[in-house]
Amino acid sequence: MSREAANDRIEWVRTHMPVLADLKRELETSRPFADTLIGICLHVEPKTAVLCSVLQAGGAELAITGSPGTTVDDVARRYETTVFRSTDVAPTMSVRTRAISSTS
Repeated sequence: MSREAANDRIEWVRTHMPVLADLKRELETSRPFADTLIGICLHVEPKTAVLCSVLQAGGAELAITGSPGTTVDDVARRYETTVFRSTDVAPTMSVRTRAISSTS
């Protein structure tokens, strides 16, 4: 999947999750997760990207791990955090949005 296709899928999901959109607006104001690291182990896909953006709006720093078989690489590259495969000990890419390819 290309980066543009990943963006399109994430935006499609975002428009179909109105409860999370409302929650994001609320969390942007209240920021209950400021200075909090939240670890997440989920399938790394467009729905996860939307959930993570809501948590980040609330001030959370995220560490994400997912199964190599269910990680959508181009979606993972959109995260503003580190995405680990379940078999990784440390990330192998050092950029603002770091991702580990499920095919490596």
